[in-house]
Amino acid sequence: MAPVENTSRTVLEGVPEFDAQSESFSDVRALSAALRYLGEEADPQTLMAVSGEAFRSVVHADRWAVTSAYVSPDPVLAVGARAYGYQPRYVIDASADETWLVLTDTLDGGQPALSSGLAVIHRAEQSTHWFVVRGYDAHERTVLLTGLAPGETAFTPLPSLHGRAGTWTGVVKGLHLAPCLWADRPVFQIGRKLAAPDARALAAETVERAIRLARADPVTVPAEVPQAAGRYVLGLPSFGAWAAKLDALTGQEAFFRRGPTEGTTSAVSVTSANREAADRVRLGRRAAARYLRRSADLFEAEVHDCLLSAAAAYTEIADLADEFFHLFSGRSDRADQDLLRERSARREGVILIREMAALEAAAVAQLEAARKAIGAG
Repeated sequence: MAPVENTSRTVLEGVPEFDAQSESFSDVRALSAALRYLGEEADPQTLMAVSGEAFRSVVHADRWAVTSAYVSPDPVLAVGARAYGYQPRYVIDASADETWLVLTDTLDGGQPALSSGLAVIHRAEQSTHWFVVRGYDAHERTVLLTGLAPGETAFTPLPSLHGRAGTWTGVVKGLHLAPCLWADRPVFQIGRKLAAPDARALAAETVERAIRLARADPVTVPAEVPQAAGRYVLGLPSFGAWAAKLDALTGQEAFFRRGPTEGTTSAVSVTSANREAADRVRLGRRAAARYLRRSADLFEAEVHDCLLSAAAAYTEIADLADEFFHLFSGRSDRADQDLLRERSARREGVILIREMAALEAAAVAQLEAARKAIGAG
């Protein structure tokens, strides 16, 4: 679609709305909105699967950290865009002027751009949310974002960080990208459309990626990234690490008597990390199950049955993660961190995670059987 120009303003009309602030996977949701604007059938759940996000699980080995949500061996947005036949590009750490030109050139070409950190949320200097840039005002040097709020039509000034206008910091998934995780002025361009892989080839590639993520080695984020530094456990072992950390809190009642500002970790942060992990598992595995069920009919009997069995296991994992999520939320008479203080809740949480781990191993075994059969076909 051609951009609509009005004096100094250029706007792409009709970009689908989404809520970046209250939903997980804002990067995938932003990409889904941009691709659907370009005419692709790219719903968020399918994108979660083909990008690998639906299959990813990560836990910090030493502390409770919501940054586990950002640690990925793959450049998630690029993988997702390539699944639809595009040649994407990240623009990271360019100057403020260069970044502005990237944004305006992209929109002038009729494509939305994506960026993390363009909107400051809850007075934070760094934002993890991804938005779609669908318009700009050349005179005011402001942008129009999708993802802030339904029906948002106000143009947003480019943030000013530490007194530097046009400077912002956002999260970029993909550990090989430099700098790691947090980057200045990150912009993602969807790029030129080439031929998309056929559905069967994409399904086989997605199965391969899911297995690789399940069998991934631990990774270390360097100390130069203080917000997220440390060792992270990925894939199948991450469930065991998660259960062991929660189990280790049993008997540490002094920890739960601390105020929220004492020590390096509080009951509030532990609860947040657990709920974040459960939310990502329940949404991700449900998307994985949906994709595998839809892909099963692309293959012959053996692969078909393996994919359906994996989908069934992922559905059970999503249900358990739902139960875990609500175990530490939803009681109107208790604060979330009070629920974590209950030994019975923590013990039940450990049991749920271990059940998820067993089902995850069963699902991966079915995917590996499917891969073998695809290779033999």
